[in-house]
Amino acid sequence: MTKNLLTVICCTLMILISSQVYAQQTVKAGDKAPEIHITDWIENVPEDKGMTGKYIVLEFWATWCGPCIAAVPHMNELQKEFNSPDLYYLSISDEPVEKIQRTLKRVDFKSIVVTDKTGQTQKNYGDKEEGLKVIPLTVLIDNKGIVKWVGLPNQLTREVMTDFLDNKKGATHTLTVENKKLSSTENSGKVFSDIMSLLQDKNTPYYFDLQETEVKKKTKMAIGTRAIDMKGFTLGDIYEQVLGINKQKLKLPDALKDKRFNLMYKNSKDDALNKIELEQKLLLQLGLKKNVEVIQVKGYEVAIKDSSLLEKTLAEEGFAAKSDADDKTLFTAYTIKSTLDAVSNFSSVPFRFSGEDKTQYDFIINNSSAAAIVASLESYGLEATAKNFRTEQVELKSIK
Repeated sequence: MTKNLLTVICCTLMILISSQVYAQQTVKAGDKAPEIHITDWIENVPEDKGMTGKYIVLEFWATWCGPCIAAVPHMNELQKEFNSPDLYYLSISDEPVEKIQRTLKRVDFKSIVVTDKTGQTQKNYGDKEEGLKVIPLTVLIDNKGIVKWVGLPNQLTREVMTDFLDNKKGATHTLTVENKKLSSTENSGKVFSDIMSLLQDKNTPYYFDLQETEVKKKTKMAIGTRAIDMKGFTLGDIYEQVLGINKQKLKLPDALKDKRFNLMYKNSKDDALNKIELEQKLLLQLGLKKNVEVIQVKGYEVAIKDSSLLEKTLAEEGFAAKSDADDKTLFTAYTIKSTLDAVSNFSSVPFRFSGEDKTQYDFIINNSSAAAIVASLESYGLEATAKNFRTEQVELKSIK
């Protein structure tokens, strides 16, 4: 990974840069598209590598970025529906080929996967010096080389693609992203349309807004715990996906079990402090108190069975990260023990490492069930044996 992407904030980082800079791309709709520089063509390589005269869906991503990986199925579906010889879906990273190929073994990209190890493309579409500060990022470029749309992959809808490809019929309008505003309960009347508008407001280092909603469709964009935009989630979901407490280990008052919420949160402190402060705000607003008790549960003791299947972190990466990608969790530069500790937080059962290995590895763990976690561990040469453990159970009680 090139050094400039160490400043990209997309997932929870264990080692953080001292200066936090939040900035989007500098390229905008209507601009002449900057050069796309490619050092390596990796997957789904076309016979014609030329970009001239092509419609391009350009996706900036990284192997350690959970939202990037979570967006892959959506992008695959769009490619299946909107596909032609002069339309290229291009997924570009700036990471080493070996690192990307590891991910491609476990995540099915239908797009053309490339890398620019020089980082020049990221600079061209970013701040021209350090590159992009927020990923994933999607850019639509027409066959005349004009940027028609810039946004997040989950904002790239069938309607946007249809309008984009109407260029073939002579349409010349500029595409825009429609943002729905949330009401604010605690921020001096400020209202933010989405996570990007919240990030770009340098005068708002802290923001908390929790609203009950009838919306059942879940949408989420999170930059670690420094910026969170969740819509349609239950309190159990929020505890599991943000605070790292599996909802199977969480007891809620009956009145709260099925309620759904919209949460928008921003805090410039580190991940551990953010979790503490966010939980305190949740408990205060919902009138709850937290009790913790130790119980005995069935879990798994994990040992190394085949070390050749483990994927050591590449030396040039230089940081550790954990990021959620829907039913998967990405771990970069994690030890086996730290990985299993994190897995135990979102799993219905605990996982414990029986060894002493302190080597840093990369993992992609399917977290949809305990069985899926075990299967993921086995794919990395780790063996999980059933065992009884003592663990904590969290109960939230109403104080109203």
